[in-house]
Order: sequence, then C-alpha cells, then structure tokens
Amino acid sequence: MNIVAISGSPRQNGNTEIVIARVLEGMGETADKIIRINDLSIRGCQACKSCRQEGAAGCVIDDDMQTLYPKIIAADVVIIGSPIYYGYLSGQTKCFLDRWYAFRDSKKELRFPEGKKCIFVIVQGAPGRERYEDVISDVRHIFLKYGMDVSIIVADGVEDKGAVLNNDEILQEACFIGREVRRKFDAN
Repeated sequence: MNIVAISGSPRQNGNTEIVIARVLEGMGETADKIIRINDLSIRGCQACKSCRQEGAAGCVIDDDMQTLYPKIIAADVVIIGSPIYYGYLSGQTKCFLDRWYAFRDSKKELRFPEGKKCIFVIVQGAPGRERYEDVISDVRHIFLKYGMDVSIIVADGVEDKGAVLNNDEILQEACFIGREVRRKFDAN
C-alpha cells in the first residue's frame, strides 16, 4: 500500500501530527512519513489555467508542490490533516488544496484513477464537532469530486499542543481507521 501523509499545521509535532501518526500506526506505518506543508515552499494557485490546456502535463508553477503531485498520484491512501484557524482549514492546507485544481486535464478528467482512499484529520480547539460541520462538508465534497473514498476524523476540544494525547477516544478512532484501511487494502 502506497501512503502519503501530509500535515497542514504550522505546529510541528502538535495535535494534527499526533492524530496523523496514530492513523499511520494503525496502518503499521511510522510517523516519519509525515510531510509538513509548512516546511515546503508552495505558492497559491495563480488561476492561469495552464494545467487545463490541451496537452498540459499539470501545474506549471515551479515550487515544492511539484514533488507532491507524483506522490499523491501514486498513493493508494492520502492522509491530510489540518487545524481549524478562524473557522476554516489552515492557510497552508487551503493553499495546498487549491493546487489540486491541476489534477484535472483540459477535459476535466482526473489525472489519477478514482478509488483512492482519503483520510482527512480536522483538529479544532473548540469543543463540539457540530461547530464546523460546514468545514467537514466542504472537505468531504472536495475529495468526493476527485473520486476518493473519504473518512474524516475530527479531534475537537484540543487547543493546547499535545492535548489530544489526553483524549483516548480520538486516538483510538484514528488508529482504528488506519487498521481498517490496511485490512481492506490487504484483503484486496
């Protein structure tokens, strides 16, 4: 199983990465697979639509996103995590997701096969998953448009760095989802 794990949190080893690490642990993988968007140089989409021109191979912006595109295309499972800042995904995550526009060609066909698994981790300081149901809905919609099977883990009420370590329910859910994805993949 080919996995790519991406953290959209600027806080290294914070709650977002802890939950992603637990998903990976459930899959029998290690946290050293986590790629931190904050450590990369990724520009925002320039709306140039070069990626959608006939014969284009993808995005023309020469930045670190070029190293992520082939990893995402090759992955069976894409794990992405983001904290909630000011009511939405982090700026790093939003910028990264905007660049997914290039995953469709001039005919709006996907540049990768449908059926990938996406596990999206949302971490929020405020308690209550219902506060951000609109974000959860947006995230689900984004990945369904890319033909992906989506699971969303919400870690709420974990504002302080490392606070999620005190929430066994969230950590067990993350590990369980990772195990289930591994089990289903191995069964096929």
